[in-house]
Amino acid sequence: MTETVNYPYYRESLESLGCPYISALDNESLKELIFRPGEARLRLFSWLLSQLSPHVDTELNCPVLNRNAQVKDSKVQRLLKVCSGLGLCGKNDYELVQGNCSVKRQNAFYIRVLDMLSVNMGTPRDAELSDDK
Repeated sequence: MTETVNYPYYRESLESLGCPYISALDNESLKELIFRPGEARLRLFSWLLSQLSPHVDTELNCPVLNRNAQVKDSKVQRLLKVCSGLGLCGKNDYELVQGNCSVKRQNAFYIRVLDMLSVNMGTPRDAELSDDK
């Protein structure tokens, strides 16, 4: 995780949204939460997307049976379906949603999500960011 990331932007954005997962985190722990694959990252990401609307929250929390395999879909599959439906990523960007890609790519993805939330909640984003920050 050597890419430069604007962690104060993430902290301010998440705090302004009332994120319950970041209050006691230092910058290193925040970096781990946002960019390291795992259940904590998926929980944060699910929470972020659920802030968009009750429909998204319902979609994320209701596993459905896969018609071909007759098994419940995974949390990552549900997140991917919601993200691709919102135009945040492609329908095959499993690694992006899971967090198994470069920090630069994940950073750009999170910025799109936070921008969408900012617009949805009417809170202007005042941090200037680019894909390489």
